[in-house]
Amino acid sequence: MWSEGPYLFDNVILEKNDVVFECGANLGLFSCIAASKGCISYAFEPTKRLFDDLSDYNNIYDNLILPCNFALSDTVGFV
Repeated sequence: MWSEGPYLFDNVILEKNDVVFECGANLGLFSCIAASKGCISYAFEPTKRLFDDLSDYNNIYDNLILPCNFALSDTVGFV
């Protein structure tokens, strides 16, 4: 297991049934930490290969990680 170190600092505390957003999830580390604490995580990742991994994690964590195969931005468009 990994240390939660940089994910929980100052007043950031994850509690069961919290809803979190991991924007640019990459490997989904924060989503896995949140799901292990009973939180629901929306994991946004536009890269297909990484998104597929997030889908596998969703199965491991009883559907608490909800993978979203797109990016978030302050503008509308395609890249």
